[in-house]
Amino acid sequence: VLFKTLDRKPTTERLEVAELKMVEGKLVMRFVPDDEVKELIVEAEEACKAAASTD
Repeated sequence: VLFKTLDRKPTTERLEVAELKMVEGKLVMRFVPDDEVKELIVEAEEACKAAASTD
C-alpha cells in the first residue's frame, strides 16, 4: 500500500516505521531502526518484482 501512495521510491529518510505489540499486558511501541526498514523495503521491492513477473 505504501508503494502506491508514495510518489517516489521509498527510503529510510521518507519512511518511519513503528511496531505496536502487547508485552505483559501493556501496549509497547517500538520504532524500527533504519537498517531493519531497509531490509523491509528490499523484501517488498523483490515481492513486487516477483508478482509482476508472474502476471
